[in-house]
Amino acid sequence: MDSLTRITPLISSLETTLEQCTTALNGGGDVAQVINCLTTIKQALSKLRPVIDTLVEAEEQQSLALFGINDAAIELILSLDEKQPNYRPRPHAENIELIHSILECLPDAPPPDNVVNMPVKKEVH
Repeated sequence: MDSLTRITPLISSLETTLEQCTTALNGGGDVAQVINCLTTIKQALSKLRPVIDTLVEAEEQQSLALFGINDAAIELILSLDEKQPNYRPRPHAENIELIHSILECLPDAPPPDNVVNMPVKKEVH
């Protein structure tokens, strides 16, 4: 997401260029200067579009991940918490699968193979 770090300088460049364009127009500046400013703005916007597209895609992925995490967490609560009105205990292996599905939703999570060696308490109280 290196392109995301460029969004602030691009916006700043757009602001500066628009200010130059405004100054040129207010001062009766020549048309060539205004055209040059507008061309610069167009170029900056064309660079900004893929950055915004990347942000939109990242937000969509994050929303899907959060939905998956929320769904799996609710299933775990219903499986592990006897006080829940809709308590439905699941086999230990299914609960572990739910935990793996939560970890898979996280972008920096280790693959499930790396998690297998982590200690897991098998009893539910």
